[in-house]
Amino acid sequence: MVTVGSDVAGMVGWSTAGYLAGKYRTVGISLLPEWRGRGVGTHAQWLLCRYLFAHTAIRRIEASTQPENVAEQRVLEKLGFRREGTLRSFEFRDGDWRDAVVFGVLRGELADADEIAHGIQPRP
Repeated sequence: MVTVGSDVAGMVGWSTAGYLAGKYRTVGISLLPEWRGRGVGTHAQWLLCRYLFAHTAIRRIEASTQPENVAEQRVLEKLGFRREGTLRSFEFRDGDWRDAVVFGVLRGELADADEIAHGIQPRP
């Protein structure tokens, strides 16, 4: 759950992918519309990635988003993720097959706390 004070702003989560020594985590986020563009998602995803690198032996975290979601792509790049490619017809959504843009960050590449804006803007 992503919260700001006592307000629920959305949710963030992870899952395991890969096999044996090649296991990695995938992360994703969903925010309520009124919390988007306020730094909440950036901070929540950074905290999750920092936690996963600190408490697991994984070397890689992956995230994907739709090609038109430029805001999320900017957030991932701010966090240290690198754009790795496009998966064509990756998911069926809204009655059509959609592509996904894949991003990855390796251990040691995650932005540090000074590079992440902690100034979360209050809800209007």
